[in-house]
Amino acid sequence: MLQTVLASNLGFMQMGRERNIADLDDAAARKAIMPEGTSINWLLGHILMARQGPHKLLGLDSPAPTAKLAPYDRGTSWDEKGEDYLTIAELSSLLAASDEALKAAFAAVSDEKLEGPMPEGLFPFPVASLGAGIAAFQFHESYHLGQLGTARRLLGLPGAIA
Repeated sequence: MLQTVLASNLGFMQMGRERNIADLDDAAARKAIMPEGTSINWLLGHILMARQGPHKLLGLDSPAPTAKLAPYDRGTSWDEKGEDYLTIAELSSLLAASDEALKAAFAAVSDEKLEGPMPEGLFPFPVASLGAGIAAFQFHESYHLGQLGTARRLLGLPGAIA
């Protein structure tokens, strides 16, 4: 049952992300949302960076090389001219590949594993089970997906989800 919920959440998050970035080029994605703010590029990279958690929990390889994800870690400063950032096309492709890997993992994971304990040190607060931990990672991602819609509007673009 939880596998179905996690897969459904993932599909909804994928749809929202894809709609919010479908019409963006690299310049728009790299533009700071506001002074001292981040960008859509950083939001996407941060989502990809955070997916290392669910990937690890489900026995999957990291969604991208760790060095490529470092500029997107929590607390990093955004520089729209930074050469270390992935392009929006690269981010989109890596996120799509992650979506597919997670969908397959959700279909294959057992109830017993999801009901089992969350390994210590992979989340900043206690969760009831590995499945609850994956759901918490999805909540984190959804938070940043909401920021994508707000970022579009702050950049003067229309909303993408009707």
